[in-house]
Amino acid sequence: MTSTIPTPHVIGHQRRILGAPDARGNPVETWGPAEPIRVHAISGPEGELADPNRPGGRVDLLIHAPANLAGRVQLRDRMMIGNATHAVTKVQDWTKGPWPFPAAGLEIHLQQVEGVPTT
Repeated sequence: MTSTIPTPHVIGHQRRILGAPDARGNPVETWGPAEPIRVHAISGPEGELADPNRPGGRVDLLIHAPANLAGRVQLRDRMMIGNATHAVTKVQDWTKGPWPFPAAGLEIHLQQVEGVPTT
């Protein structure tokens, strides 16, 4: 028997695109149009993740997503949730543990991007 976890939430996913280098040789970073993806849950961080002085930066939201998004959601991509833009700061693939559990899916850490207009 295979169990599936519902994906009732739809959010916008913008893939990061690296363009031609700028005058300093750094690739210009842009984001593609928001494409809808379905996720299990959106939650606020708890415990250590909620600490604003946490090494590695703050975490504003956690997305719990199905395993089929593995490899599609990358660091520095953006997620559109409501009227806010969030940068992907970490993607954890919980399907790669020492036991098979493909329903475990992904945990995506987000940080709100200040001053970015929503589309």
